[in-house]
Amino acid sequence: MKAKTIFTLVSVSLAALMICVEYTGIVIVILPASKSLGLSLFQTQLMISLYLFLFVLAIIPAGRFGDIVGYKTILMMGIFVFTVGSLLGGTAHNAYQIMLGRALQGLGSALMWPNITTTAFRSVDKNRRFLVIGIITSIVGFSMAAAPFLAAYLCTVLSWRWFFLFNVPVGALIFLYAGFFIAIQQPKLPQRIDVMGLFVFFLMLITFLIGINFLKNERFFYFVGAIAVSFIMFRWFLFREKKTKHPLIDLSLFESRNFLFGCLARCLVSFSFYAVLFIMSLYLHRGLGYSVFASGVAFLPMTLAIGVLSPIVGRLNALIKPEWMTILGLFLFAVSGVFFMGLDAQTSKVILFLMFMLPGVAYSLLSPGLLTISISVQTVPENKTGLATGVFYTAGVLGNLLGVSFSGIILNYFEVRVTKGVLIHAMPPIMLMCSMCAMLALLVIFLLRLSSRKKFTAF
Repeated sequence: MKAKTIFTLVSVSLAALMICVEYTGIVIVILPASKSLGLSLFQTQLMISLYLFLFVLAIIPAGRFGDIVGYKTILMMGIFVFTVGSLLGGTAHNAYQIMLGRALQGLGSALMWPNITTTAFRSVDKNRRFLVIGIITSIVGFSMAAAPFLAAYLCTVLSWRWFFLFNVPVGALIFLYAGFFIAIQQPKLPQRIDVMGLFVFFLMLITFLIGINFLKNERFFYFVGAIAVSFIMFRWFLFREKKTKHPLIDLSLFESRNFLFGCLARCLVSFSFYAVLFIMSLYLHRGLGYSVFASGVAFLPMTLAIGVLSPIVGRLNALIKPEWMTILGLFLFAVSGVFFMGLDAQTSKVILFLMFMLPGVAYSLLSPGLLTISISVQTVPENKTGLATGVFYTAGVLGNLLGVSFSGIILNYFEVRVTKGVLIHAMPPIMLMCSMCAMLALLVIFLLRLSSRKKFTAF
């Protein structure tokens, strides 16, 4: 492998490391941060939701801008915005400041993430892309493994603020390193962005997410109205994308059954996984009385399993069909949700260790396979890799956001009706919901496995 390729892979790996540490570590940081700033349960949920909201809004345009303007340019913009957001979050003294910081972190992550994957893919030959998937998966796994424990350590020894402030010097160094060492071929042909399509896309997502928020507050009339508006925006968006010369999303991508089903499965898996992270951090701390540090330690079996197994599974997918690993991972994830339903204060440390390890093993089995299935050389044309990556990860982040939102709906339901033990009452239905989503994703992959046709009309 050439030296410039190694430098490029190191650059994007460091950027991925910064995002993923923030992505999973925040479930520990919300505990002391919400107490320090006097946040309500809704505002605590909003700390996660706002980040995901900006992430899901901007990730497809970020992938598209990367194809047009240049992957390195958009990636470095994302590093800068993320670093500024971290500075605001670490110095926040009220809810509004930390929400603004989290929003900027979400925007920065969206600008970075699709261009990280595309830059890594384009830095190597096609026959080495399985290796790149293994490297990216390893970095993601390692950072997810380290994040909860790192967050718990910083919150206990220093302050929750240092979880954000730690990103400032790291982000500055990554920005300088990427500026000097990333060297990939940029898009050759100038294209234009569909501004009206982008506006309609934003309206579609915003009204949909507003509708979910109305459902959480049991305002069903407004929920139906917002979802209806979102559906109209969706149909308008599809109509425009078919007619315009420079679409924001090339709908021909969805003619690939692999890509369409892979995105759907990714959304369902992300729904379950992030709902588990969100509710378990609150349940351990507020429901079972764990300290912040003990909560972080409890997550170690899950995240260490991801860190150790992800690179191994990434390499195995080059030797065997990735569908089999994905199917096994989805099955184990569904089983883990059922086990979590029985977690209570009397659960032994050994059982708790095994409970948390199982979803980590499951996620490490299924995540590389979904990426391989959806964005392979055979599935996505070379000149649409950035857009395809943006769409794929949008499906995942949308699933994360919906997982947190629907968990919030269930929490709100019990908060209104139960005087105490809200989290203990809410735990079983939330975990059942996560298991059902994993089973739906398993069904999607089975349908893909049984299908013999490669192309069909999706829209």
